[in-house]
Amino acid sequence: SALGGFVFAFFDFKGKKLLFSLCLISFMIPTDAIALPLYDLVSDMKLVNTYWGMIFPSAASGLAMFLFTQFFKEIPKSLLEAARIDGANWLQIFWRIVLPLSVPVTITAGLMVFVNEWNNFFWPLLAARKEEIRTLQVALSYFSDENEVFFSYIFAGAAISAIVPVLLFLPLQKYFVQGISSSGVKG
Repeated sequence: SALGGFVFAFFDFKGKKLLFSLCLISFMIPTDAIALPLYDLVSDMKLVNTYWGMIFPSAASGLAMFLFTQFFKEIPKSLLEAARIDGANWLQIFWRIVLPLSVPVTITAGLMVFVNEWNNFFWPLLAARKEEIRTLQVALSYFSDENEVFFSYIFAGAAISAIVPVLLFLPLQKYFVQGISSSGVKG
């Protein structure tokens, strides 16, 4: 997502606006709407019942790419031009100059994608049927069946499920707020 945001922010090419619009539209489409074709793709890649099968579909987030693009547009082009004059190629500029400057938006995008995937139920239910790689949200659904519901187990699991994002968010909230405010998302 960071590399895609870098390209959208600093390069001009034919179809850039259309491609960026498609990226924006991609995070407006619910995963449930594209779950079956996505499952076919992951199945063809032999990634069903693997961690990569759960990670792969969310690796390039349209929302994260939008955040990175907006943040990178605020970086002065003179900084990049100076690096080009000093002999750096575009990949070196990305890794050595732009990415270190984008810690707040990287943390913001990471937190947003993490919380979205942490709360995801439908995709892990489809892509990970093995008990060893089952996510907590899917495992909680196994505490109820047609005859009985184990509320104490469900409530305990839900409490644990809520603690993890909170513990991750609390020390990083300063960067989260800074990343949101500096990437052009106001609200």
